[in-house]
This record gives sequence, C-alpha cells and structure tokens, in this order.
Amino acid sequence: MDGVVLRKQRKDENFEHRKHEKMSKENQWFQKKTAKTPLLHGERLTILRLKWKKKKEEELTRSKGRSEMV
Repeated sequence: MDGVVLRKQRKDENFEHRKHEKMSKENQWFQKKTAKTPLLHGERLTILRLKWKKKKEEELTRSKGRSEMV
C-alpha cells in the first residue's frame, strides 16, 4: 500500500514539474515575440496569446490527423 501512495505522489510531482516547464516555455515564447512587436503591452500580449492558442490548436489537429491515419 505504501508503494502505491509513493508512486502517486511522485507522479503528481512530475506532473506539476512538467506543467511548470510548459508555462515557462510559453512565457519565453511570449517574451521573445514581444521584444519585436511595437504595440502597447496589453495589446501585444492579447495578440500573442491568440497566436499561441492557434499554434497549439494546429499542432493538436496535426497530431489527431496522424493518429487517425495509423
């Protein structure tokens, strides 16, 4: 029983770590793109979030297409 609890705890920690890594990657992407865009800060972030969302949706549809083909 003790091993099961430890595995679950480790799995949760790994999940949190990956979630944090993903967020930092998104933030790096935003920062890299915002440095080049001459807009007001709020407008810039809104545009970038929309672009990021679109990019993620495209990746998701691409991966779905691949899984359906196989």
